[in-house]
Amino acid sequence: MKTIRTIVVMFILISIYSLIFGQNLISAYDYPIKPGTAEWKELQTHQEKIKVCQIPEDTLKKLTPSDLLQTCINYPLISDMLAYDNLYEGSKRVIRNFNGLSEFLIRKNSYNALIRLYENSKIENYDSNWTSNEKGRYTFKFIYFEMLLSQMHKTDDIDLLTRKKMISLCLRNYYSMLDHKEIFGVFSLRSLAFLIASILEESTYQPFLTEIKKNTDLQIFLSSTQIFDFGIVDVIINNANQFLKNRR
Repeated sequence: MKTIRTIVVMFILISIYSLIFGQNLISAYDYPIKPGTAEWKELQTHQEKIKVCQIPEDTLKKLTPSDLLQTCINYPLISDMLAYDNLYEGSKRVIRNFNGLSEFLIRKNSYNALIRLYENSKIENYDSNWTSNEKGRYTFKFIYFEMLLSQMHKTDDIDLLTRKKMISLCLRNYYSMLDHKEIFGVFSLRSLAFLIASILEESTYQPFLTEIKKNTDLQIFLSSTQIFDFGIVDVIINNANQFLKNRR
């Protein structure tokens, strides 16, 4: 538990605002007050920081799904997701506190925009010579994407073909993470497994629903992302593979 909290503190202290994805976000909303500036340092409370990061409503409605996604990626308080007891609670709080994410979750075609970005983000595209902070920012990118996708699966009308595509992408990343354990550890596998489990549950895949009913650890995981027995990840992965084979 101390290790996890240490990771949380590390991420919060790191300003991941402009470096987290290494992208030039030309069309994104330009936050007027940014971490590292004199104006940011003058903010006395976290609530004040949340307030200055809100997007003006007239600007928010004009952003395309792609521009809005870029804006959400650039959100200065993105690391707040790691400041709570679990990722599920953290992701819900960040979405609730930022009108950009709240809008993105209900915007038409936003899900497809996020899938495309997730698909183009490859696990192996990192430099082994990076610092620990750089590797941490890179792994957090996937955690962020996966927690957003898991939330969107519960608010959007996703067809079976798209669910199968997402499962395939998740399995691709899962096996790739196992090949790159030097930077992708249990924390990364947790968010990925949660996304897969959310898709299986929302797809009403009966073998998985049956497993949920009899597996208390899996029930806890689905409600909190907390893992007490890492064997549930194997259960989720096995069900995902069967889902792809049976849903032709």
